[in-house]
Amino acid sequence: MNLQHYIHYIILGIFIIFLPLFMDHKENVMICNYGILAFSAFSVTLFSITNLSKNYQTTKLDICICCLFAWMLIDSFWINDRVLSDEKLILIITSFIVYFTSKLTTLWTEKVLAIIIMLGGFLQSLIAWCQCFEVLDSNHLEFMMTGSFYNPAHLGAYTGLSIICTIYLLYAYYQRMKFYRCIVLSFLFLSMFGVLILSFSRASWVALSIILLLVLWKYHIFKYKTYCGMAFLIFISLLPLLYQLKKASADGRLFIWNVSKELVSSAPLLGRGADSFTAEYMLAQADFFERYPNSEYRMNATDNVHAFNEYLRITCEYGIIGLLFLGVILFLAIKSKGNTLIKWMVGYICIFACFSYVVEVSALLIVCSIFMGKLSNNSHIQYTYQHNSPWPIAICFSGIILFSLFRCQQEKCLSNYLSAYTETKGEDVEQKLLAKYRSNRYNRTFVLRCAHQLYNSKNYIVALPYLQQAFLLSPVSEICMDLGNCFYYLEDSEKAEYYLTKAHYMVPSHILPRYYLFRIYAKQGDIQKAYSYGTAILSEEFKKEGSVAMEVKYRIKKYLDENFKNAIK
Repeated sequence: MNLQHYIHYIILGIFIIFLPLFMDHKENVMICNYGILAFSAFSVTLFSITNLSKNYQTTKLDICICCLFAWMLIDSFWINDRVLSDEKLILIITSFIVYFTSKLTTLWTEKVLAIIIMLGGFLQSLIAWCQCFEVLDSNHLEFMMTGSFYNPAHLGAYTGLSIICTIYLLYAYYQRMKFYRCIVLSFLFLSMFGVLILSFSRASWVALSIILLLVLWKYHIFKYKTYCGMAFLIFISLLPLLYQLKKASADGRLFIWNVSKELVSSAPLLGRGADSFTAEYMLAQADFFERYPNSEYRMNATDNVHAFNEYLRITCEYGIIGLLFLGVILFLAIKSKGNTLIKWMVGYICIFACFSYVVEVSALLIVCSIFMGKLSNNSHIQYTYQHNSPWPIAICFSGIILFSLFRCQQEKCLSNYLSAYTETKGEDVEQKLLAKYRSNRYNRTFVLRCAHQLYNSKNYIVALPYLQQAFLLSPVSEICMDLGNCFYYLEDSEKAEYYLTKAHYMVPSHILPRYYLFRIYAKQGDIQKAYSYGTAILSEEFKKEGSVAMEVKYRIKKYLDENFKNAIK
């Protein structure tokens, strides 16, 4: 093995193993995504220079992926009004580059990928165990173990991929009678399997169980296929228990899918463009509760921007055309020659995607891009392009590297402007923030942070454009409340009432939107309407009956006691 091979393996290893470690930097999403883009471009540059092969083979899978990529851009920028965030755009471009990066070298064999993904999963299991024993903090307040992710479901997804790779390596080393390696792998397997169970990721459990049963069936690992059939029936019988394990969560997803049907029906063929689910779902949920105020889902509904089903999200955003492109891509990938392990892992991700989201998690999306690139190399070849010099490719992607690093520096400057305003609140900084808004209005992370901090600093005039753009990109109830209160303080009661009413219907079980509406009517002197809203709030139950709810009810009761006689008169 020469130096070139080691370089390729080290790059791939660093890329996959350490990629999830960047998931916990929520406030620096753009910096992380540009960093991933720069690393991908660097990989392409290095591989184009050091790769021995001078032939680039274009396949049907390449053509279909290019068509899907083009359709996503056309649908998001030309057919529909743009709501695509800069973060998602950079991630889509990065995954596209990573896909072609994986085609530029033949050194990333199944065994190499299996070892690297297994090591990445083991590293995540170590982080998760440290979180379990409170050595490290979890990335989510409600969950004990998340690894480097925000959601334990994605920890489970990544761990499930690693378990598949570990089983593959265990079988390979057992066949070659390398028992010491099998013992080491067994310890790694137990560590990862424990994390998979404790993550309570039912999507990962279901996906891994189905894949393992299919493997047993296909390769006759059980002596009789009847045993596999019996195991499958047992698995089916356990599904109701999985439903009861987190019944509220399962019912919530059923409700999300039910509301999402309205988004699909609004543009079934073309969709509404990338990120349109995030931009429109909560508005659809508000419309649902406005039509059905006594719905059984009323108390369980929360702010949500995820479909928890990638195929449903793709249909909402890219229509039936986008879903057909995806179906053809998966068909060509599974029908390609060789790479059996990668096909099983792609199948695992496809099943997991039925119950969770994958595309918005960069670690999972990038790994899937590598898988598809490797499967493309064994697909039907359309034509071969031979390049005599790698330098044009190297120069092109060197420009992407410089652009990514420049954008990273700009993102740091944006954070510095925001920090400077928080500390000084000077007018010159306000003008800079307003100027930065015009060129960064689709930088969702920056817009949401600015909207939150500017509103909390009570500078409502400067906060207003950020809040309105945040409502366009991600209209959750908190943004609606802040926007409504912003108009309230700017003495525009009509718009304040509109946004606070939206916030109320988005999440009917929260008390604050109702209270803010009550406050508007009380200030306007509309005693009858304030009385109606106030008595309704006092008589209803809300999801969180904490100190905030107690204070709100106290204020309302005090107001009604003081004005009740006037209301009667």
